[in-house]
Parts: sequence; structure tokens; C-alpha cells
Amino acid sequence: MKSTFFCIVVTVICLSCNSINNKELPENKNEDGTDMFICTENIFSGFVVLSSSLDKMQKPHTATHVFKGILKNNTQNIYKKVTLKAKLIIVLENGNELTCSDINYTKNLLGDGITPQFRSNWKPNEEWIIDKIKTCTFPVEYLDYPVKEVYTQYYFKLTDQVNNTETEIMASQRDVTEKWFNAKSKVINNSVDCSDNSFEFGKFMRNKI
Repeated sequence: MKSTFFCIVVTVICLSCNSINNKELPENKNEDGTDMFICTENIFSGFVVLSSSLDKMQKPHTATHVFKGILKNNTQNIYKKVTLKAKLIIVLENGNELTCSDINYTKNLLGDGITPQFRSNWKPNEEWIIDKIKTCTFPVEYLDYPVKEVYTQYYFKLTDQVNNTETEIMASQRDVTEKWFNAKSKVINNSVDCSDNSFEFGKFMRNKI
């Protein structure tokens, strides 16, 4: 059953108590008030619990949030270059926030560990099939933290074809707290979705139709 992800109804949730990485970004609406980018199909959205390919026991090892779907350019602009990133914000019960820079499994080597998706020559009304866009991968031990709220944020960095200007917008911010606790339940039950082997992970995502 297809979940009701963000379907980039591009509604940014405003939070009064937590900063949630609030940084000034341009408006993500067209002049007529419609959303610049629309999710036309949400195939999968959720946390994936991974085992280590080196572990014969296949115990829960890491996790990541993944989206698979189709996005539409709902503007009149042709974008020469597009970068899409998925970020994860964890709000603890004490009010502190953790981001991918804090929890990324490979942070000592790869910084925040976020792997962006790229697109070139994205034309008006053209759809972009996203096979997989994921946040950083983090150790499952973080699922034991006293968590209050968890959010995903999706950012577009856009280079306009005509004037070559570059703009960054936050296209969507969604509450994924319930999905976080679902992943925690999997770990408690010693259950995994697949191995962290790239072939196995790719096969898991291809089966999400």
C-alpha cells in the first residue's frame, strides 16, 4: 500500500519550540500560489533497517530514511542543474537536535553522509523518477535515544537555464516520528529489511512498487 509521504505538497511546517534548522530560504511557491514542485506518485517512504553484509547473524546494524516516487517541475523554468538532498532532524526530549552531521555512520570519512540526487535540463511539467533518495545512514543505537520528534527535510538546489542563477529551497518538511518508532520496534524484535550491501538494498527498493 502506498504511503502518504510528503507528496511535495510543499507545506513547510512551522514549529514554535524547536529551531529545526530554520535558515532563511526563498519562497517555494509560484507567483500564482501553486507549489513549485509536486509529488505525483509516492511509491515508498519510510525508515529501512539494515544488517551488515559482514554479519552472518544479520542483526540490525544501521538505518536510513528513504523516499521513492515521482516529482514534477510545476514551474515555467528550465533548470540546467538540479540537486536534491534529504536531511534528517531528530529532536530529543530535552530539546536538543541531532542532524546527519551528528549521527552519520561514516561521519569521520564522509561528513554528513547525505548522498544527493542530480538532474539536468529539467523542463516545465516534466516528471523526475526518483528511484531512491535517502538521508544519512546511522547506527541503530540512536533509535534508543529519548526522542520527541523526528523530521525529514528535502532541499532543492536549482540553477536556472536562462540567467544561470542558483537558488536553494526547502521543498518539504515532514513529521516522521511514527515511522521512527516503527523502525525502533523492528530493531527491538531483531528484524531487518535487508542488508547494507548495495545490491541487496537496490533489490529491496526495486521491489517497492
